[in-house]
Amino acid sequence: MNTQNALIYAITLICSLFPLAGDCAAQTTVTSCTPVVYAFRHAEDLSGLTEVGTQHAFLYPEMVADFGGAKNYCPVTFVYSTYEINPDNGQGTKNPYDTARPLAIASCYNFPNVSSQSLATCPFFPRTSLENGEKLYEYLGTKDSEKGLPKAGKSATFEDLRAELLSNTSQTGLSSAIFWTSDGLNALGQAIGAGYDGIPKKIRDANGKTLSAPPRNAVYVFEYQNGAFEPPTNVKQYLQCFNVNASNQIGGTTYYCRLGGNLPETLDSKDIPSIRGKICDTTSLGPDCKVIN
Repeated sequence: MNTQNALIYAITLICSLFPLAGDCAAQTTVTSCTPVVYAFRHAEDLSGLTEVGTQHAFLYPEMVADFGGAKNYCPVTFVYSTYEINPDNGQGTKNPYDTARPLAIASCYNFPNVSSQSLATCPFFPRTSLENGEKLYEYLGTKDSEKGLPKAGKSATFEDLRAELLSNTSQTGLSSAIFWTSDGLNALGQAIGAGYDGIPKKIRDANGKTLSAPPRNAVYVFEYQNGAFEPPTNVKQYLQCFNVNASNQIGGTTYYCRLGGNLPETLDSKDIPSIRGKICDTTSLGPDCKVIN
């Protein structure tokens, strides 16, 4: 068992044995709160998640729970990611899926009236297709390779995904989180927010070199209002920030919001488990949040 799977197994085991402890706390009742959909770019990667990216993924349950509690957003109970198989049935990227896994495990304990029966039906892993079987390809059926009936299965459309997210909210009153690729994030935003085009697009030059992309640490929050998910008015407002300063030193209770978006890959392996994260409001920074280049 590799380190990542061992950690995921440990979280699952702890939540199974002690569902009322820590991040596994069962939500026996849902008080008045605002359901939202969070959209995230996957964690740091090369071919797969790096060591830093794996630690980043394990920070999501705490970051989302703390942020949601402070904003009175409903707990996350549904976690999705892009389908890890390409439309032609070849292997695609697993990075969104692997980033989403820790939050998917924790989310199983956020359903109202958690019981052994409800836990038995919780997937404990990110959903890569809709309830109707349609696949969550990164462009949601708008790219030529995703249209029609690809070998790997029919693509979900903008409307299909939005309908399921709205159904989740109407049935439970709770929230969803979606982990995606940088290439497809703009398309995802259009699906959640009914044509919303505000998430930055990934731009490449003629040689395929990336010129710009949506920041990795951005948090796009779509609030449920009047039967729809209202898109963010300021896509730069919320950032994931970490206790890693400009000199790449780890520790303390100050969280640094990197405008570049990425956690540094030059960190010493022995220090990486000490990384902690917080979602900060860059329009109203508290004393524990600082923006750095």
